[in-house]
Amino acid sequence: MKRIFQFRINTILVFIISLICIACNEEKKETINNDISTLSKIINLTVVPNSAIWEVNSKSNADGFTPGPTDYQLYCVLDYDSTQIQKLMQSLENHDDLSEAKFLNKKFIKKWYPISVQEQFYSDGNYLKLKSNVYQGQPFYKGAYLNGFFFVTYDYKVFVYLYSM
Repeated sequence: MKRIFQFRINTILVFIISLICIACNEEKKETINNDISTLSKIINLTVVPNSAIWEVNSKSNADGFTPGPTDYQLYCVLDYDSTQIQKLMQSLENHDDLSEAKFLNKKFIKKWYPISVQEQFYSDGNYLKLKSNVYQGQPFYKGAYLNGFFFVTYDYKVFVYLYSM
């Protein structure tokens, strides 16, 4: 009788721990934000935009199969005018076009992206590629966000994708 009781408790504990692990590994979505002041604390804004819309997603792997730190992804659209874009482009250290090297998941496009940003993506088999010149995200790097890229649209919107590793 004692063994049956212990077996049931162990089964319940394993079930609870499994649920916790699944919850910890799920992608946690943040809300869409447009506060430039908060954004400037997260990434480097050498040229302050007229407006911004952005989202940070996090994925915790603390209790996963291979434990590790939480990873973050920042999706951001910055709205500039022609003068501001010139200043931004002059500040680039790396002018290499990285568009041929970018293969993105088809879920990469978000509904809130402006049309001019969405138009820069095209399907290439199972992946998305980019039409515009793509630059290393270095001008925007700050804190944990030391990886990523950005591109500029015809209407002076700058799409920035940064992530931690």
